[in-house]
This record gives sequence, structure tokens and C-alpha cells, in this order.
Amino acid sequence: LDRSGKRLGALAKTGAINAAALSPDDRTVALSIRDLQGGTIDIWLVDVARNAISRLTSVAGTGSIADSPVWSPDGKRIAFSIRHPDSVQRNLYSQAANGNGQPELLAHSSGINLGPYAWSSDGKFIAYAQDFGKTKRDIWLLPLEGDRKPVPYLNTPAYENFPQFSPDSRWMAYAS
Repeated sequence: LDRSGKRLGALAKTGAINAAALSPDDRTVALSIRDLQGGTIDIWLVDVARNAISRLTSVAGTGSIADSPVWSPDGKRIAFSIRHPDSVQRNLYSQAANGNGQPELLAHSSGINLGPYAWSSDGKFIAYAQDFGKTKRDIWLLPLEGDRKPVPYLNTPAYENFPQFSPDSRWMAYAS
């Protein structure tokens, strides 16, 4: 759709789309697409102008998941989570948006269902949500400088999810 809501066309190949993220320059869409035959989910990139699609990730094993793509503010990297079929935990990774290199591990999950949602405009933090037993789903911040030790942002008995930084990264909106 264009910004007025007019339908322009379809951008994806066959499969179930789990998540989509538009690049900062509006030229590329990162999609997590489930392969209907094997059940794996990978991150794919769609060049909007050419309607060309290419695979960014290639997770091994039936039932493996690479999901929840989030663009860095400069558009050079994409953060996402990976879960392998023998685990309930997802770890946080990033990879060059041009497809070069391998995914870089950013954080090990200490709960289950870790999913990145936002990258701060200054590039210093990734906000993600993660499930824990007593406190359900909590919001965490991963510093991308220094020791990169995740810190809780909201850790309450409520179910907090979908964190988004304000454009200046001073505030955060979320659902609870």
C-alpha cells in the first residue's frame, strides 16, 4: 500500500508471513516467512522497487525459526531471534542487511520466546520482550556498547510487550 492506502501490489513469495519491517530508507522490507513444506521460518528481504526477494537467513532443521526482524537506524544491520527445534529458547542475533557474513550472537535468552521489537535511533539499544514464569512477558534493553549485558526495563507481574522507542529514543511506548 502507498501512504494514502492505495494497493500497489504484493511483495512476498508463497508462505505464511509472521512479521514485516520496513527499512529506514523505505526501499527494502524484511519479512519472516514460514516455509509451508518444511515448517522453518527465515528472514527474507524484498527490494520494493524491483519486487525482488532474497533470503537473509538460512536456519537449519525442520521447525527452526528466525523471526522478528528489526532494522538498525542506519539500515546496515537487522536484528532478529533464532530458535532451534530442540529448544524453547530464542537467542538474539544481528546480521549485515546486505547478507554478508554470518549472524552475530547478541544475547542468550534467559527466558523463552525472546523477540526484538525496536532499535534506538542512536543505535545504542535494542528493546526486546521475553517470557518468564512469575512475571510473564517483560521488556528488556540490550546495550550494544560496553559489556552488552541485558538490563530489565519493565519486570512486573503484568504482561508487557511490543516496546517501541520514540524518535529521539528518550521514551518508550509498549502494551501492558
